[in-house]
Amino acid sequence: DRSFEKEGIDSITYLEFQSAEAIKQCAISGIGIAFLPEIVVEAEVERGELVALPWQIPDLHVYTQMLWHKDKWLSPIMMSFIEAAREILA
Repeated sequence: DRSFEKEGIDSITYLEFQSAEAIKQCAISGIGIAFLPEIVVEAEVERGELVALPWQIPDLHVYTQMLWHKDKWLSPIMMSFIEAAREILA
C-alpha cells in the first residue's frame, strides 16, 4: 500500500480472479489496474487496448506455484523442467 501512496493512489479496493483473462478483460473495460505478466498483455498493449505503466515497485513480490497430480507419472523431461524452474524461481 505504501508504494501506491507514493504514486498518489490513496484508495485501493482489491479484486482477485483465478483467470488472467478475466483480470485482463476488467482492465480493458476500465475496471481498475492489473498486475499481469508482460507476455499475457503483449497483444493488447500493441493494439492500444491496454497501457503498460512504468512503475518501479521494488518490494512487490509475486507468489508462484507449480502443481502436478500426485499420482501421475512424471517423465524425465518434466522432472528436468521442474528442477530448472525451482532453480530459476527460488
